[in-house]
Amino acid sequence: VRERPQGLFSGAAEKAAAYRGPLLVVHGTGDTIVPWTYGERYVRERGGEPAEFRPVPGADHAFSGRIGDAAGAIAGFFAAALAPQPSPAATQQPEEQDR
Repeated sequence: VRERPQGLFSGAAEKAAAYRGPLLVVHGTGDTIVPWTYGERYVRERGGEPAEFRPVPGADHAFSGRIGDAAGAIAGFFAAALAPQPSPAATQQPEEQDR
């Protein structure tokens, strides 16, 4: 049995499984190193905060020639996630005034 190397990615699967914040997975459908279906399945099965899967058609593991598509997906995700949220008071309807 081959021993798993320790280091930067040691425990990565466990850490990813424990994360419950907003999540975007961008994955090339032409990736021959990590199948894109892994990213899709992770988003589908993880639970917690809403998660989004954005496939990049034909892109390889490094998004060669498709980096703009990946960057656009990431920028859109952050723009939405970091957009100012209305305060609860701003979303409540004013009560009818006494006559």
